[in-house]
Amino acid sequence: MPWWEKYRDYLIIGSVVLSILILMGVSSSGKMSLSGLEFFSGNLIKPVSSTLYKIGNSISDFFYSLSNIGSLQSENERLRAKEEEYNDLRLQVEELKQENERLKNLLAYKETHQQYDMIGAKVIGKSSGGWFDIFAINVGRSSGVKEGMAVVTDKGIVGTVIESYDNWSKVLSIIDENSSVSIRINRTRDNGILQGDVELKAQGLARAVYIPMTSEVKPGDDVITSGLGGILPEGIYVGKVISVENSHGDLYKTAIIKPDADFQRLEDILVIKTYNDKIDLGKVGGQ
Repeated sequence: MPWWEKYRDYLIIGSVVLSILILMGVSSSGKMSLSGLEFFSGNLIKPVSSTLYKIGNSISDFFYSLSNIGSLQSENERLRAKEEEYNDLRLQVEELKQENERLKNLLAYKETHQQYDMIGAKVIGKSSGGWFDIFAINVGRSSGVKEGMAVVTDKGIVGTVIESYDNWSKVLSIIDENSSVSIRINRTRDNGILQGDVELKAQGLARAVYIPMTSEVKPGDDVITSGLGGILPEGIYVGKVISVENSHGDLYKTAIIKPDADFQRLEDILVIKTYNDKIDLGKVGGQ
């Protein structure tokens, strides 16, 4: 059998396809716009080249993105730094607002207590623990601050200066167990002694002792300094009575006092430089 007989079917099909392609290249006027080979190769290559072009663009875009990763990271870092800068500024503004509010309250207190010579100060240190029972302030002898002077906030009495140096002083608060301050129940005019207590200090409280048994003191009464004892001026607000009980042997009454000052958050204070002009008879020595 001749070889073309074996491939006859394939040859027929190929001839038909080639004839169709050649005819498609002929213009309506009977002239060839493209040769069959040009037409065939152009139509075959066109979709292939289009696909390759798209693939090339994709690869180009990918490498372009890679080349921009560094600049994107730099921009991201710049924006992160700006965000941190904004947060720092926001915190500073909030801090200034709070400080301004505290100073405004202290100024109002000073203006309503013009009978006292006062100097403002900041708390610069404290003892260990959560409470400001012993703390340091940034004014001392060079500012006229001396031992025994009263320390207050706009809420009332905080403590007394126990040590004074050139540019700073140490203050003992009224809730410290070593503190003892003469006080008065404002409504009943009964006197007593406000003492710090280790257990009560953990609650920000103090105990008033030696209140007369005949006193009608009750929870809710206001407590002020009495001025007795020759230490603190008279009439400085202390806080409120929260409970009352009889002492051992019913000799006097004891009251638990809640000072109005916040002994967990002391920042700005006033030192009253005015000395108490009342006499402490315990120091007269027989006179």
